[in-house]
Amino acid sequence: MYKLLLVDDEPVIRMTFRNLLPWADTPWAIAGMVANGEEALTFLESTPVDIVITDMKMPQMDGLELIRHLKKGGFQGAILVLSNYSDFSLVRQAMQLGARDYLLKTDMEEDSMREALEQLSANLTSCTDARHIGTSMTDDYRRTLLRDFLLGYTLTEENCKDPAIMLPHTPYRLMNVVINAEQRAAARKSIRNILLANLNEQADVLCLNEQ
Repeated sequence: MYKLLLVDDEPVIRMTFRNLLPWADTPWAIAGMVANGEEALTFLESTPVDIVITDMKMPQMDGLELIRHLKKGGFQGAILVLSNYSDFSLVRQAMQLGARDYLLKTDMEEDSMREALEQLSANLTSCTDARHIGTSMTDDYRRTLLRDFLLGYTLTEENCKDPAIMLPHTPYRLMNVVINAEQRAAARKSIRNILLANLNEQADVLCLNEQ
């Protein structure tokens, strides 16, 4: 059973989330729902969770600051960002900080949420496998480092020097997909899902431009 924490200051979003899925019949359980990043950190001090689902714009502590605190504190779970169409610059920053995926609030329906949670849960399973080969690096963090490398950032992590850790899927093939700027927001998830569905081996699908 995967435990979820929802972080959003809008009561209607929290109510929608609570009623979104028949949770008792799924592998996920809502551990808690809080209104901002500060409340989330307090909650996590006593209640560990596997997946944090967070809004970007909130009072006291927003989503970006929450992600920074989670990563600094060694959070080993997955982070899903909730966003609006106007938040793509924030989403890009969240992905750079370590968020695994995002979901538009306008698309927050049962099927889309179930699909997002299934992908996050599968990644959490593979994180356990990563620890078995002698590293505490999760797939979330490894993909973040790969993305930073492709964007031209200098990587200082010692684990980055080990190809078996950074590129565990063999054979490893690189595919670059360029999306028309006018269609980018709508096409990003569809292309990602098509790639994942048609690749027989595990794959890293990294989005280098979230705008």
